[in-house]
Amino acid sequence: MARKTKQVEGPFLSSYILSHYAKFPVLYDQGLGAIPDEYLRKYGTAKAIGLYDPTRLHVDAIVLLPRYFLLIEAKVWEVMMGLGKLPIYASLVPITPELKQYEPRDILMELVVARTNDNLEIASRANGVKIVLYSTPEVVTALRDRENYQLPEYRAKREQVLKTRESLGLE
Repeated sequence: MARKTKQVEGPFLSSYILSHYAKFPVLYDQGLGAIPDEYLRKYGTAKAIGLYDPTRLHVDAIVLLPRYFLLIEAKVWEVMMGLGKLPIYASLVPITPELKQYEPRDILMELVVARTNDNLEIASRANGVKIVLYSTPEVVTALRDRENYQLPEYRAKREQVLKTRESLGLE
């Protein structure tokens, strides 16, 4: 069955990186944390990382600035969850084997959001996370659609679109 919602956070992140950090190396969806010694001994570093990676936390992106690891989470939905993850990610950077080759670097954290609120601003300051307001036309549309979802006119239109897709064999 086809997806009924558009995925906007991946393109949102890519657009932000291209517009702000295009000249720097970027690691996308980087696994963080240590790899157990037993895996390293048994499989070697590269294979151990590959085998253990699904159990690790992953940050959306790490920009390799000259003196910093810039950890970036881009969130359209559930922005407080993105904020909560960044300090945890930062704590795992020093024990991440894939990042050893780039050390020493200090750590900066950015949460990229399309809109903010007072609670997010207060919590971000308390956790050392910079909030960056950024948007794309697709994100504006997705936010508007989410806001309109409970309106009867929107729901009727959406129902008609789904029926049409089903009649065309797209569902």
